[in-house]
Formats: sequence, structure tokens, C-alpha cells
Amino acid sequence: MGGMSVNNTGYMSVVDISNMDFDTAVMAVHSNRVTLIEGQLMKQLQDVQARNNKMAKLNELLGAANNVASRFGGDAKSDSKVWDLPDAAKLCDEVRDAAEAAGIKDMGLISPDRGGFGGGVTKGQLDGFIQKLKGSIDSEGNTQQMESLRVQSLRTKYDQAFEEMSMSIKKGGERNSGILRNCNS
Repeated sequence: MGGMSVNNTGYMSVVDISNMDFDTAVMAVHSNRVTLIEGQLMKQLQDVQARNNKMAKLNELLGAANNVASRFGGDAKSDSKVWDLPDAAKLCDEVRDAAEAAGIKDMGLISPDRGGFGGGVTKGQLDGFIQKLKGSIDSEGNTQQMESLRVQSLRTKYDQAFEEMSMSIKKGGERNSGILRNCNS
């Protein structure tokens, strides 16, 4: 018996439905559509989860950077260095660890220290980095919202495809019952 198959690109390919009865062929098409949409939905949900995880890690980095920035006094100048702060080494390690957890290898700050963040970083550089990081988080949030809309759209398509498949099964059953009734009459 022939049927439908899904190739590596996720598109349906027709093998041979010429030997199938109408109901079986329609069922194969609907079933394949449901399966394809379900696969797309699962992939999109994984993407949304990955983006949520990334945003959480970026927010942890923002918290660590804000913690360092809050240690500068209100009268601190933009050229004040992180190494002038109490517990500077610990604070730098926290920021570097949070950056590494977020997948950021180099924070782009002029510093010879691991990950581009160390005692030589100035308050002005740190403030600029914090603003850049907030922009990245906002951008990730906007992208995450778009992905959530795609998930909703795929979910609607999945529900519609499943309903169409169910209706097809129901109509096929009704058609078969009608044929049997006519044969018995």
C-alpha cells in the first residue's frame, strides 16, 4: 500500500496513493499535515524556551553588572576604576561568570582581563556596557514575543488540521454506514 512520506526538508512527498481508497488517501494527507505542523510547533516551542533561557542569563549578567555599578558612590567620576571598589576581584568574577553563562566570551570592554572585564574597567565603560546589555535584552524580548505569536499561529493551524482530520474520519464513517444501510435494505 502506498502512502505519503516526509523528506528531510519537512515537505510532503507523494509516494503512491493510486492504490488507496479515497478515505485512506484523505486520511493520509490529513495525518501528514497534522504531523508536519506538530513538528514545526515542537521546534518553535524549543526555540522559545532557548530564548527564555538566554534572556534569563542576560538578566543575571545585568544584575551582576548593576551590582558593580551600584558600588560606585554617587559622586564617582566616569573614569573611576572597578579595582578601587571593595571586593573588586569578587565582583569582577561574578560579572565574568555571568557573562560566560550567557555565552558572552568578550564583553567588548577595554580590559586585558578574562572576558574583557576586570579591575581596569571604568565606571563610564561599565555604564555603557549596562546600556548596551539592556538594549540586547529588549531586542531578545521583542524576538521572543514574535516567536510566541508564531507558536500561537502554529497551534491554531494544528488545531484546525486535527479538526479537519477528525471530520474526515467522521464523514468516512458516516459514508460507510450509509453504504451498509443501503446494502442491507
